[in-house]
Parts: sequence; C-alpha cells; structure tokens
Amino acid sequence: MPVSLKRLLVGLAFSALGNGLTLPLLIVYLHEIRGIPTTTAGLVVAWIAAVQFSFTPVVGWLIEPEHSAWPGWRVRRSAPWSSARATC
Repeated sequence: MPVSLKRLLVGLAFSALGNGLTLPLLIVYLHEIRGIPTTTAGLVVAWIAAVQFSFTPVVGWLIEPEHSAWPGWRVRRSAPWSSARATC
C-alpha cells in the first residue's frame, strides 16, 4: 500500500473519531442551549447518520464508477468472462 494512501486512511480514521466524539455533544447543545427535547435532538442526529450512511456509496459510485465497490461487485461477479469473485 502506498504511503500516500496510508496517510489518507489515517486521516479518515481521525475524522471518523472526531465525528464520533462530537455528535453526543451536538445532542447536549441542541437540548441545553436550543431547548429542543432530547428525543428530537437524538432523532436529528440519527437522521444525519442515516442519510450519510445511505448516500455515501451512491456518491462514491457517481464520483468514480469504475473503482467503486458498490454496485459494481455484482456486475463483475456475474460476468461470465470475469475471473473476479466478490468476497462480500
């Protein structure tokens, strides 16, 4: 694996860690400062996570369709001339 790719993956790991550490504080901020009920604040944060989870593969495929693992693995796996096998 190239050094630049390792550096990118480490950066993404720190970014994900930062998001995980700040989202609970977002719920506290929405409840304490903005006066939004805790349940509503939790649903807002859950909605953000659900939208991000569902759109990430789609956006990845739109940006770089030939290297995307979704949904291309189905096509490569089903192609009779392909020796590639999906491990998902």
